Amino acid sequence: MRFDHVGIKSKDVKKSVDFYTRILGFEIIEELELLGRTYIFVGNADTKIEIEEANPDDQRIDVNSGFGLYHIAFIVKGIDALAERLKGDGVKFILEPIQLREDRKIAFIEDPDGVRIQLIDLFE
Repeated sequence: MRFDHVGIKSKDVKKSVDFYTRILGFEIIEELELLGRTYIFVGNADTKIEIEEANPDDQRIDVNSGFGLYHIAFIVKGIDALAERLKGDGVKFILEPIQLREDRKIAFIEDPDGVRIQLIDLFE
């Protein structure tokens, strides 16, 4: 078994695709039309994220008051410079870059739909 992708239901697909491509640097890999719905996959050689439009009555999940999937995490290089660039793009930070372990620095951000994303800068 190996990991394939994570799926995100988005209230505004264009905004989410822009976030994951223009802001985080992924590329559009594939667009599929299945059963009357459009699925857009963004990513790179290591990561795939499926973005689909949320249903009109869907409610945003509150990760602070439940259990289950809590966040997705990406390895990055130069987290401090990346954080400054992301702030300039208006990205919401849940946790500013902080070093809690000697081998890494982390930060938490949110995508336009409130999906929490951990950024991890590993020191080698």
